[in-house]
Amino acid sequence: KGRKIELLKNLNLNLKKGELVALIGKNGSGKTTLLKTIVGLLPILDGEIFFDEISLEGLSPNDLAKKTGFHSALIPENQEMIVEDLVRLGRYPYTNLFGMLNYDDYQMIDDAMRECGILHLRKKNLQQLSDGERQRAMLARVFAQDTDVMLLDEPTSHLDIPNKFEILHLLQNLAQKGKTILFTTHDLSLASSFVDKLWLIHRHAIVEGAPEDLILGPELKEQFETEKLKFDQDSGEFLPHRFTPFEVCLEANKQHKTAVKWTKIALQRKGIGVSFSPKETNSNHVFISISKEMDKFVWNLEYHNDKIRFLSIYQLIAKLGKIFKNELN
Repeated sequence: KGRKIELLKNLNLNLKKGELVALIGKNGSGKTTLLKTIVGLLPILDGEIFFDEISLEGLSPNDLAKKTGFHSALIPENQEMIVEDLVRLGRYPYTNLFGMLNYDDYQMIDDAMRECGILHLRKKNLQQLSDGERQRAMLARVFAQDTDVMLLDEPTSHLDIPNKFEILHLLQNLAQKGKTILFTTHDLSLASSFVDKLWLIHRHAIVEGAPEDLILGPELKEQFETEKLKFDQDSGEFLPHRFTPFEVCLEANKQHKTAVKWTKIALQRKGIGVSFSPKETNSNHVFISISKEMDKFVWNLEYHNDKIRFLSIYQLIAKLGKIFKNELN
């Protein structure tokens, strides 16, 4: 109780004006702790943090609130609060002695809600919102704060895929306008499509670089690979290790390379190895080619003396399952 645990050490990092940076790492590695330390919510155990060459310790809470905004992944306790009031909290560092907002403040609040796509929800209670809408409302509060630096803890959690892309596209646009944004995420593939730089927590330190630098390096493999999970450097994605007792030969038709790619993925998911040369496979008698008829893909299976056409990958895999089951018997 009360014991201080050093999660990260020997850090020497810079966030530059106009950069969008994603912080990734295992659960419990210190992502949220680092964000809270940067924004002054947790004490620094060692070293210093500077904002425009001004030490964090030299800034008053109000001055700090004008420099950096923080988005927490925690749901606000007061669920009776309406959206507009939550977003209005972002303007309090700029209010006068009586806590009054001016016309520009209200414009900023409206703009923030509009950017986050929740202007029509302004009079709704937080408890009436979906998880995704509530997440947008919390982001709008930080946008309304209009700070040069924004620290966001899991800003795309609870969002569906189109909304995740929309939020990250919005963050990218804000960065291009001069905002400095650091956010935590577990979605490496999605983040890599938008960010300028990744910070990877690895061995109680942080490795940084462009997403492609980390994909080509050894740290992602070392940090996340397990017996059941591997990191594929070609795709930049984590894939399950699969035991493949059976193999097929798939024709590498350049005209239909997209269909070939997804056919290979589907076969590997079902534990079926794929080669693109009959000489490389142990099952030369199972050959798959892909053609196109009337804008529809067709999968052609050659097995011994049989030739069968399938109109979907699902049908193809069902047949292969029966073939390989018979081989085991």
